Amino acid sequence: MINMEVIMKVFRYILFIFIVSCGNNNESGLTVVSTSLPPAIDTPSTSLSTTTTSVTTTTVVTYDGCIPEDNQSVNFNDLKNVQNFLNRYGFDAGTEDGLSGNQTREAVKRFQAYVGITIDGDLGPTTYGKMNSYTGCEERINEYTSSPTSTTSTTIISEENTTESTTTTTTTIPVTTTTTVIATTYDYGFQGMVSPESGNFADILTTQNENNTFCSNIAPLYGEQNQRTDLGFPSIYNLYPSPPSLTSGVSTQISSNTSSTFTVEVNGNGDENFKFYFIEPFTSSYKTLDPISISTSSGLTKATFNKDGLTQGYWFYGYADNGSGGIVKADGLREFLAGPPIVQNDVNISSFDNVWLHTSENLISNGEFVANNSEMYITYIMDTGFNSFSTVSNEINTTTTSITVVSDSSYAVGDIVLLDNEFMLIQEISNQTLTVERGYRNSLQQIHGIGTAVQKLITDTDMKAVRGYALFKGEKGYSFSVSLGKEGVPNKFTISDSCPKDLYSLDFIKVYSWREKGESTARSIDAGRGDVNIANDKFTLYQGIQDYIFPDIFASDPSNGQFLNLGPREATYSAGDTISFDFAGIVSGSNEIKYIELEFDMFPTGSKATASRKIIFTPNNNEYKYTSSISSVSSTPIFTNNVWESGYRYVLKHVKINDGVSELIFKNNSELENVTLGTKSTHSVYYLDQFAFTISNN
Repeated sequence: MINMEVIMKVFRYILFIFIVSCGNNNESGLTVVSTSLPPAIDTPSTSLSTTTTSVTTTTVVTYDGCIPEDNQSVNFNDLKNVQNFLNRYGFDAGTEDGLSGNQTREAVKRFQAYVGITIDGDLGPTTYGKMNSYTGCEERINEYTSSPTSTTSTTIISEENTTESTTTTTTTIPVTTTTTVIATTYDYGFQGMVSPESGNFADILTTQNENNTFCSNIAPLYGEQNQRTDLGFPSIYNLYPSPPSLTSGVSTQISSNTSSTFTVEVNGNGDENFKFYFIEPFTSSYKTLDPISISTSSGLTKATFNKDGLTQGYWFYGYADNGSGGIVKADGLREFLAGPPIVQNDVNISSFDNVWLHTSENLISNGEFVANNSEMYITYIMDTGFNSFSTVSNEINTTTTSITVVSDSSYAVGDIVLLDNEFMLIQEISNQTLTVERGYRNSLQQIHGIGTAVQKLITDTDMKAVRGYALFKGEKGYSFSVSLGKEGVPNKFTISDSCPKDLYSLDFIKVYSWREKGESTARSIDAGRGDVNIANDKFTLYQGIQDYIFPDIFASDPSNGQFLNLGPREATYSAGDTISFDFAGIVSGSNEIKYIELEFDMFPTGSKATASRKIIFTPNNNEYKYTSSISSVSSTPIFTNNVWESGYRYVLKHVKINDGVSELIFKNNSELENVTLGTKSTHSVYYLDQFAFTISNN
């Protein structure tokens, strides 16, 4: 009887020969090996002996089986894992980049045919189940042959166009002459400008109905940013469903400048609808100036402005906007003087001296309860904003309008002074007695004791901080910001009843200085929680909804399994067609949904560069439908709802939902990003990347 150990050694040897054969890509199951005699088996001996010989022989080993592989633990919600699986078993998904290109869909169809399920290219529960149970040893059930339609529409995406590091959004727009300005029809949309801080193009998602109410704005926006006014944006000219950009091939600058007028020219676009944006002296936000005359000719717009009535100082010309989505950044001569020369240079903005919160009755700190719809104020001062010249020599209650100071030599009528956290306006001065208006600028009237410092506010031409925002963060992770104006001015905001109940602390504050003469940008300074320059960094609010519920998206109807969210799947559109999405699976939570953003990856069908496009739309009667009736097709990037750029296959990348309190991003790779809480998880709407369409050339 042969020893079992001998049998196992022989089996392992045969298995080794088989593995070598697989490594040589021989699919016949017949392996021919090699140049020396294997160990001989002595029968009936119970030991294995080896005989050495110089005779070269050929040993033929036949193996008809297959070594099964285990894919049960593979996470096929990650598209890269799907692509790796398809490539491992010869279905050819191409580059494993996590992007749902046409090659990946064709590979899915080949796999579906092989295992005998519906051939649709969609990744759903049935396909995922087959992948998890697939061992690599299954028999082919069906062949898959691409249809003529599928073949002609197949786009091969090169690796350089699909990797994250090289995907860019095209920013060049056509140079055209526009005579009709697009009407502002969107409640929410994108606005663009040239940043007063960096000098680069910037865009922001904003709303027509912007207000300084805690928890009821677009929250959060990008990072800690709150409202357009916080960031230097002017009043809205037009909002767009897609982000605007800088115009290519067009330039603008001040072409002439006299003591009474100046002229701006836009070269490359003869358009009479331009608005012109300037930074006023001692500010860092844009405002428009209306020309006294404007003329256009082929490729040229010329606008002349009168300096009468303009704020004295050095103005800065930033950009021009014709209301169609393309912004023209100014270069060359951009600064002009209104009135006599003035000093418009100052020391750099430095650090915060104090920040505080109050209502009309109390200072707020240490988690004090604040009722719904309360009006609150936030005030900040910089370390250079107030100069201390004297102290109080009498007790001051909450109603006293006369204060006595040790010395009145440094004060004048009209000065603003700060005692503790209360601002006062000096109305009269007599024998070291100041008659004041109490609680000036809506500050809190307080009791002040003998020896309290009487700090005088420096003038606007010396004060640097003119705008900004403060970010509050709750213990549960909710973040909201409120607007800040000039230092030394209490900024009012209302506590909305839509706030999640939480303990909110001042987490971050950022303010911007005014633009100095000769500078093209303005400076800023910020401080975070725990910064020593913020005297009181633990202001808290306890407020709102007990158990806040986030919005969500459901994939299918639990009663019949039908997909709830509908959209185009590999459709081809041209002018006159309609693109429609219906996200019936979206449900609101504690608050009504304010807007939905769709972002598409744009894969070129020709020689264009990979790009992307975002679309904003708002719910209508609790229906989350987006419709675009294509009025025309463009060969270059566009920003309006009913015009699409041709030469691309558009694949839905994500669905973003914002209800004014929270923002959730449902990505097509099953990742769910909770922007509000800063967390990531997974969602079950697994077919988002199957929403795809191509815009054909006219």
